[in-house]
Amino acid sequence: MITDLDLVLACQATYSGAPPTWTTDVTHAYLSVVNGVWVFAWEGTTDLAEWAVDFEAIPVDERGFNHDALGWVHKGWWDDVDSLAKPMLAQAHSIQAQGQRMACTGHSKGAGEALIFAALAATDGIKWDRVSTFGTPHPGALNGLVTSAIGCDYRNRSDPVCDVPWYLGRPRPLTEVKSEPAPSIADPWGPLRDHHIAEYVAAMRGKEIAP
Repeated sequence: MITDLDLVLACQATYSGAPPTWTTDVTHAYLSVVNGVWVFAWEGTTDLAEWAVDFEAIPVDERGFNHDALGWVHKGWWDDVDSLAKPMLAQAHSIQAQGQRMACTGHSKGAGEALIFAALAATDGIKWDRVSTFGTPHPGALNGLVTSAIGCDYRNRSDPVCDVPWYLGRPRPLTEVKSEPAPSIADPWGPLRDHHIAEYVAAMRGKEIAP
């Protein structure tokens, strides 16, 4: 069995500096095994080049792109997913052919990419055991391809990243969680503190021990 605490810890591990399983200049994805489940984890934003991808959230029909199966998606994140999709889908098919279980996850930009990849994989016959994301922005509604997957898209407290880009939809309603509130003294992270991966880990730990 795999839990959403397991998945948020897999997201945290993507920021560790370990070599990614699949990579381009602006996106990184990792494959690991957690409690017998193969986990595909997409790394979030770590540098200025990736922030530029985050803000490439132009309605896709204005960029000459509209995916036949997924509908309107975030253009930058779609490009990231598309750049790694072929080897990742091949790996997913190999795992599924062996009768093993799979989950998909990500934080921040990686959350948007994880949902897009999960939906794309579903159109290619992949069956996910769990799809959960953290600090999840709007990747697009994805034509309902993720709504039947077990899992949640989480927002910690007032994480502002979950509100953008405002003109794209999301495949599922957000599930609210709460890490400990920021101290009353000045917080250098400001409202972005709620978005930090460590805060999501803390929130999910609290969720799992709550009665």
